[in-house]
Amino acid sequence: MILFRSGLKASFRIIFRNKAFAFINIAGLTLGFATAMFIGLWILDELSYDTHLKESRQVYRIYFESPDVRQPRTPHPLAQTLVKEVAGVEAAVSLSPIWNSGLTKAEFIIKVDDKTFIEDKVMSADSTFFDVFPFRLIAGNPLNALKIPLGVVVTKHAAGKYFGTSDVLGRTMKVNNEITLTVTGVMEDIPVNTHFQFDLLVSYVTLKQGQTGNYYTWADFGHYNYIKISPTADPKAVEKAIAPCVMRHVTLSAAEKRIVESGQVRLAIQPVRSIHLHSDLIWELGNNGSILYVWIFAGAAILLLIIASINFTNLSAARAMQRARETGLRKTFGSTRQQLIKQFLGEALLMTSLTVVLSLILTETLLPVFNHFTDKTISTFIFYNPFILPSVVVLGLIVGLAAGSYPAFILASFSPSAVLKGYESGIPSQAWVRKGLLIFQFGMSAFLLTGMAIINNQLTYLQNANTGFSREKLMVVPLKTDKMKAAYPEFRKKLLTHAAITDVGASTNIPGKQFNINAVGTSIESSFAFSEMWVDEHFLKVLGVKINEGQFIARDPGADTVNHFLINEAGARTLNLQNPIGQSIIYFGDENQNLKGEVSGIISDFNFQSLHQSISPLIVLQRKGGFNFMLIRFGSTSPANIVATVETIYREFEQELPFTWYFLEQEYFKQYTHETRMSDLFLVFAIVALTIALIGLLALTAYQLEQQRRSIGIKKVLGATTSQIVKFNLQRYMVWVVAGNLISIAPVWWVMNNWLSRFAYRIAFPWEVFLFSLFITLLATLITILFQTYRAANANPVKALKYE
Repeated sequence: MILFRSGLKASFRIIFRNKAFAFINIAGLTLGFATAMFIGLWILDELSYDTHLKESRQVYRIYFESPDVRQPRTPHPLAQTLVKEVAGVEAAVSLSPIWNSGLTKAEFIIKVDDKTFIEDKVMSADSTFFDVFPFRLIAGNPLNALKIPLGVVVTKHAAGKYFGTSDVLGRTMKVNNEITLTVTGVMEDIPVNTHFQFDLLVSYVTLKQGQTGNYYTWADFGHYNYIKISPTADPKAVEKAIAPCVMRHVTLSAAEKRIVESGQVRLAIQPVRSIHLHSDLIWELGNNGSILYVWIFAGAAILLLIIASINFTNLSAARAMQRARETGLRKTFGSTRQQLIKQFLGEALLMTSLTVVLSLILTETLLPVFNHFTDKTISTFIFYNPFILPSVVVLGLIVGLAAGSYPAFILASFSPSAVLKGYESGIPSQAWVRKGLLIFQFGMSAFLLTGMAIINNQLTYLQNANTGFSREKLMVVPLKTDKMKAAYPEFRKKLLTHAAITDVGASTNIPGKQFNINAVGTSIESSFAFSEMWVDEHFLKVLGVKINEGQFIARDPGADTVNHFLINEAGARTLNLQNPIGQSIIYFGDENQNLKGEVSGIISDFNFQSLHQSISPLIVLQRKGGFNFMLIRFGSTSPANIVATVETIYREFEQELPFTWYFLEQEYFKQYTHETRMSDLFLVFAIVALTIALIGLLALTAYQLEQQRRSIGIKKVLGATTSQIVKFNLQRYMVWVVAGNLISIAPVWWVMNNWLSRFAYRIAFPWEVFLFSLFITLLATLITILFQTYRAANANPVKALKYE
């Protein structure tokens, strides 16, 4: 113990003898550790989705797959039928949001006493919901909470929002001024790392009352069905049994049977724990992540840790070289190799221990900022995390041992007599190792810089791409209530009296939002999946979509029994119709709303969904009302003025509900939130990596210039100018930077080309980003070392030679 304390004191004295070196070394490693911890927390959060559910490994979601569509919506009766007829299925539930027309998420007016709220987090489910998703009920009985007609289960958050307390069992709320629901249960808030979210859960027992359509039958693929299988059941066997089970309950035509038997369509299952990162189906219940981003960020964290660790080791080795004479004296006076190794290891472990503590404090302090930056809600008490704290401690030990071992074994192997006489040959030359490590650091910094630049270029392309419609100066006002939908014609007239408003249209869907899909073709056997949009006669003009062939013929049910459809160019190619104008097609709609009509026009292709996807077939149908969105095109007036004008007119029709609106261009670009966030994070990682590399270069340059004082003095005595000496030294460092950039080219091309392939519309690989990275790293290096190099070259050579 006495020896340990003595060694610890000695280590502290040695570290703080050179405070600048200690600060630089600890700061670089702390920055690397803290950044890696932030990334680790983000990755752990992404991997944690749905893992909190009890027996979540046994829960699967059923999805439908065909050549045209992959989607998680299947028929409502499927869930409970599988429980009854398929061995191994213990429980099942069917659930769904409540939709407006066009598969637009419904918003509801909730009235409690004299308060009015707008609520969009509403879902419906079977009474078996808690059998599959066992969220804890704070109040109420999970066995019957969803079996009571006109009952509703609310989350603790919703209870506080509507009633001001969680003791709300039996309290009532009025929905859309039509029905009164009674609270039958209060459940814990759904964790944010769940692939679906709701605040109100209404039972199908309530919704099925008076229901006459096909929505709850085998004929409608409109529900999200989940099954819980027994621990001993084989998921593949369960999946294989689904199709035969369905075939026993539905009647298919000969053509439909052939399609099913051919395997072109199928029902499959996916683990609920894999939905967030591995599912890319349409109509997901939430904004899923991507396993690709997890791998990319994991790679970035590893790179930063390697850079920081290399930097620490490099500086430790450089510092050790400065202590060669001290070590030589200690070896002369009897210190053994083992004692020297222990000393150097102790110093390194002490520094990494300080680094671990500082990085944990830094991470804890900045975690709220990180959460805001990444839109996460990660716990701010990092020391309770069962993974991060042990990982950082172990990592600190590994880095400390590596950093201490490298210089210890070097210095333990040299000849003390040679060093004490001033001969450099006594020390094994390790300069090539330090140069190689520094080149590697700059290579990884260049990798992150070029990655950030490529992502930013792609985002700029997406933002400025010609999407086939005019996004600018378009204001969207959701029509949330039946009252507002009915008032749309009069609302439109009032708006058009203002000179700043050039046109107004309405639709069930708008670009960038979710679209319903149904079959369209000459027959069910020759039908294809089409996205659909119901519009008024003004909408396409307001949106700026051109009709290439034919014309828009408004449907008039009173005088015209023929339906007229518009399809886009992709739809015309898909149907493979010769001279499509006037051709008869059938729209196979929801609730057996099959409409036969003719193609009256071909509209130009436009990207009604994100540029991740190619333009898919689209059918445009006309009707007189029931629209979800009003689209307002305005002229040269300011956005603030147009918002004020529209709100004033809105208040003439609706005095109670809040006025909500957004600009289409901003809302459309929200589809690329993941990419925007990734670009921002890559920028931060690149800055951190370059900063760590430059910290190392700063210290290493100072060390090398100190070692070269005598040679620089001799050069000046022999006639070398200051500028020549500066140029000579700078060239050497610049070569290292260029080498680092060169080794980054291949990995950057491989990773970022794979990332760009996720987009149907993408930029060509921008090779010029390598010049950008080279310029940034060269400039940063020049700024970092120029002053030091100039000062060393401008020093009095007589003093340097006298010192030597």
